[in-house]
Amino acid sequence: MPQPFAQTLSTPPQVLPHLTNVLDSLRKVSLPPTFQGLDKLKAWVTTVKDRPAHCELSIEECRQLQFDLDLCFKEFEDQIN
Repeated sequence: MPQPFAQTLSTPPQVLPHLTNVLDSLRKVSLPPTFQGLDKLKAWVTTVKDRPAHCELSIEECRQLQFDLDLCFKEFEDQIN
């Protein structure tokens, strides 16, 4: 069974490129102003960007990141369906 994204990537150099890629991709799509996923992703980008490169996310942060990414994906799916 593969490990969740946020548990296999836990340092800023590992996580930040993926978060910014998702955020940039979502910004290219026309989403309603009520789409909350962008705000969550922006907050995570800021959180991760402000960390030193060697500072890993805690297990709790990894779980929260995974949860927020899952919610964002679900919300995006709901918008396109």
